[in-house]
Amino acid sequence: HLTNGRALLGLGAGAGPESGYAEELTMLGIKANPAPSRRHILTEAIDVIRHIWRGDSDLAGEHFTLDGASGFIRPATPPPIIVGANGPKMAALAGRVADGVNLHWYEETLDDLVATARAAAGERELIVTLLSPLTEEWFHPEHPNRQRLATLGIDRLILAWTSRHGTRAIHEAGSRIHTG
Repeated sequence: HLTNGRALLGLGAGAGPESGYAEELTMLGIKANPAPSRRHILTEAIDVIRHIWRGDSDLAGEHFTLDGASGFIRPATPPPIIVGANGPKMAALAGRVADGVNLHWYEETLDDLVATARAAAGERELIVTLLSPLTEEWFHPEHPNRQRLATLGIDRLILAWTSRHGTRAIHEAGSRIHTG
């Protein structure tokens, strides 16, 4: 209700044991699983979320179980679930089980990742979002990176703001970025 339907739920498979983020997971008591296991857990988590949003109270999965679960706030219109992908396996997973895929702007195989996710979605419409740092190039519609958004059919550009930008940068970005 607060976002008037603009909210997205972004999920990812997390870091693997080889990742620099594995130490953070260990500190939180979370096991850094290998990629196939993380993809399976994410798929099941999306299923659980959708069950909860439908009001289902029971679900027996391999990693998650709902046994008479109740009291969850259910959105009138569930937000689209967007899965972050860094490679073709996650892009395909996003296309199969989610409503959209989020990719990084710098991926060398960005065109292929978008195509993989859309192919896995089949006839379903898939939301494609792109994550980038907040940089000057995105303010200019004629910039090649902005042109590429249209070519790839990117639905939403997510600009990552950091405190070094200051809060004024958010307002400036909003007033300078034009769609279309």
